[in-house]
Amino acid sequence: MTVSDPGIAQIQVLLRRALAEVDRVLAPSGCRYFLAYGTALGARRHGDLVPWDVDADLYVPSADQPRAVEALRAGLAGTDFAVEAPGDPGYEYLFPRVVLRGVHHTLIRVDLFPLDVAPDSSGARRVLTPLLKLTAQLHMLRVMDLAERRHYDRRKATVARLARAVLSLVPARAIAGAHRGLVARAGRLGSGALWVNTCGSYGAREYVPARWFAGGTSLDLGGLALPAPSPVDEYLRHVYGDFLTPPPDDRIAHEVAFAREHYVEPLRSAGVLDR
Repeated sequence: MTVSDPGIAQIQVLLRRALAEVDRVLAPSGCRYFLAYGTALGARRHGDLVPWDVDADLYVPSADQPRAVEALRAGLAGTDFAVEAPGDPGYEYLFPRVVLRGVHHTLIRVDLFPLDVAPDSSGARRVLTPLLKLTAQLHMLRVMDLAERRHYDRRKATVARLARAVLSLVPARAIAGAHRGLVARAGRLGSGALWVNTCGSYGAREYVPARWFAGGTSLDLGGLALPAPSPVDEYLRHVYGDFLTPPPDDRIAHEVAFAREHYVEPLRSAGVLDR
């Protein structure tokens, strides 16, 4: 299926610009960063963003994240982009993202996912995975602006409101602290051979060999060479299985319709995209 949607194309122009700004700022900083998830897949399979994608993903090892956020705050000043990070007012995630100034951070974003040392024991990993997911979700529910969750159906929105009412009794910083405590404990149980995105949602597939991030490999994404896990095909098979075969047409059509409703139209209403 060929995807030709002017709104999605305009979003992708902004995403490429955001990625170029991240690369401009972080490349000389010494902070490590790598293409991740669907953005790595798009660079490998399409030589660009996946045609229906409306966000972008990078890994930034946790050891580098404080310096990366500091560099981005300074380096993006005066540009159309900014960085939002855990602890910023109204920001609900436990990882940073680069966003377009003037619109809500959910609409145009490059996520900077953390890579932390994972436990060597498979048993410890089975315990860690749901706990990390739980604390990340609780923090999101505690802080998020529900009005910005346009894609929530009535049932999901009702559950979110009830959860927020209960969580109003718990400070957001306490939930974030619990998450950081889990990450620190997990790191003490690992040798460093295995890393994990501690804010990820792919379960066991989030655990990746640290050697894949030794550096030296890049992929072309729409004319921009960006660092990537290596071997990239092994990484993508680990996350997606058969990554070279595009999804069926009905799945692509669903993704395009979702992007139009929840990203293109809000950005057009905000005057960011052309009508």
